[in-house]
Parts: sequence; structure tokens; C-alpha cells
Amino acid sequence: MSDPVTAPRGTPRFLKLLFSLAVALFVWIVLVEGVLRFVPVKGFTKDDLDPPMLTDESKLRNRPHPYLAYSLTPGYRSFKKARSQASHNSLGFRGPETTWWKPEGVFRIACLGGSSTYGHTPSSDETTWPARLEQHLEEAYPDRRIEVVNAGTSGYSTFESIANLAFRVVELQPDLVIVYHSINDMRCLLYPDPRPDNTHWRAVWTRTRESPIERWLAHSMTYLIARKYLTDHLERSRELGGVVIVDYEEKVDKFARSLEGVDFSVFERNLKTLAAIARAHGAEILFSTQGFERRDIGGPSRKAQVEAMGRMKEILKRFGRREDVAVVEGGLALEIEAAKQRNATGEQRVFSHEVHLFDEGTDLLARTLAEEIRKRGWLD
Repeated sequence: MSDPVTAPRGTPRFLKLLFSLAVALFVWIVLVEGVLRFVPVKGFTKDDLDPPMLTDESKLRNRPHPYLAYSLTPGYRSFKKARSQASHNSLGFRGPETTWWKPEGVFRIACLGGSSTYGHTPSSDETTWPARLEQHLEEAYPDRRIEVVNAGTSGYSTFESIANLAFRVVELQPDLVIVYHSINDMRCLLYPDPRPDNTHWRAVWTRTRESPIERWLAHSMTYLIARKYLTDHLERSRELGGVVIVDYEEKVDKFARSLEGVDFSVFERNLKTLAAIARAHGAEILFSTQGFERRDIGGPSRKAQVEAMGRMKEILKRFGRREDVAVVEGGLALEIEAAKQRNATGEQRVFSHEVHLFDEGTDLLARTLAEEIRKRGWLD
């Protein structure tokens, strides 16, 4: 048997130490680079150390956008085991494929909103309220060709929806635009030091740009282990897939606890802008109040948040009367049904959390909107 590798006799002590360290490092690299590539060890697989979503933007639900902070990633598909199955079409909207050009004879509806429109808690693309709205309208108008496009994106407020409508959604040539907002705008207004352009809330999407040498080093398992366990690289990178908010972790408990001094005129200004853009491009517009489960609103500013949601509902209804804009009490229908179910069984199946909806809630909202569309004769 061969002798273990040792430093030559007469070598100074510090050189022996360096030699020993070099041998240990060599053995470590051989083991890590060789064994871990072929033997899966929890926490040390290639996917653990360098998750695909960090190297392939198509794995991220959202991607950077120069005017919207972020938008949906075209072609995205949720993981097969995800509780809510979601897919995006090639244009970057949730649901089935469509075209920017509107086919002849199609009545096209575009739906704007945040996560309760996009749909994080409905079970599938087909059970979001825009998809259910299309189904109910097709049943009510079997001789009409109707298409409903889900243009909602998680985290969006009316600020983002204005840009989304102006730069993207009007290209769809919608006949009707439906807007379902409140809670995200409410939190924008209650965030510390609010500004009219919302820059106190919405941050710039920062991207981690790797240098050529970093991309080369990423082929090494040793480098990936050191990067994961000795730096905050993965933690910072994961933030790219979330909502971009200014210092949220530091300020989340600093929401205003009173409505005194809160400027709700910004919300009304945004409603007016949305209506003006839709009308300027030949579309009708329908606003819906947003329902929410009061029990789910928490934190030190709970009372102010609940009061602000009520105030925004009144602003929306008053705006509709003054500007002759259609407003439907979709939120009230949801809240009444939730209360009815709770009184009957002790629990409700409308809201999954705050404004987010179960399939039963999305269907009820869709039926409420479909009935309002029928009453207004937009499809007659």
C-alpha cells in the first residue's frame, strides 16, 4: 500500500501546514466536485444550490418591466404540485392564448386588478373570476362571441393598472374594461410618508447581474456551496420573484393607525384616469367594489385599514355617480354571502384570506358582474 502524501523531510513547519491544507483542499474538491454531482444529498443538489428560477426567467411568475416595475412572465407554468395551477399566455396575461388583434365580431372584456383578479387562491386558470365571467356570459349570450382577458397582476394597485391599461391592455382593443381594486391602494396610502406618484411604496426591480467569471465559477459545486451558505446571494435573488416594495420588512408595522391626514384624492385621481383612458380608446368601463374578510386584517393599523377600505368604497360609488361611470357592488355581494354561510355553518367558503377568493367566491363575483353587464345592455 502506498504511503500517504506527506511533505518532504526538513520542510519548515509553516510550509508543512500549507502543504497539509493544500492536500485537504484537494481532497475536499475531489469529493465535492465528484461525489455531489452523482450522489444526491439533501441541501447540496444542483437545484438546491443554484435553483432553476434564478437562472431561467421563465421559471419566475413575474419579470422586470420598465414602466410597471414588473409584469407577468409570458409562457409561465406553475409547478404541477402547486395548490393553485396557473399559466400565462405568450402575451403575458393569465389564461389561454389570445392575440393583440381582436377578431371580427368578438366582444372583448379586459379585467384589471391585483392578486384577487389574477387569482392566487382559485384552484386553476378556469376558476379565476375573469374566466368564470366569460363562462357565464357565454351561457347568457350563446349567439355572441365573447372573450374575457385576465390582465390582473399580483401586487398591482391603480398606479400600475393605469400604465398596464395605457401601454398594454388598450392594444387588445377591449369593448369593456372592468376594474377591481382597493386593498393594495389602501396600503399604499397608509404606508409611511406617502407621495402622489407612489414612489414611497413601489421600488425599482433590482436584478442580480453576474460577471463572466461568476458564471464560470457557477460550474463548480464548491463555489455554489460557498455562495449559498456563506453569502446572502440566494436570499437576495429570491426577492426578484416577489412584490417590489420599498423597505417592506422595516415598515410593515408602521402603517398609519388613523385616517387623519390621509389623502384619498390620489385614489380618486387614479379612478378618473383609468376611466378616461378606457373611454378615449372606445371602451366602456365598469368598476366593482372589493370585498374583504375583516377578520383577516391584522397588525397595529388594523382599525385604520378596515376604515380605509370602507372610505374607498364610498369614494368609488360617489365617483361613479358624479362621472356617470358604472359601479357595481361586487364586494357587498361577496361579504353578504360570506356572512350568510358563517351564520349557517360557522364558516364561510367565499374568502380564502383578506380579499382573496375561493372558487365559490370567484364564481359569485363573476355572476354579479355578468348580471350588471346584462342590465346595462352592453351585449345586446
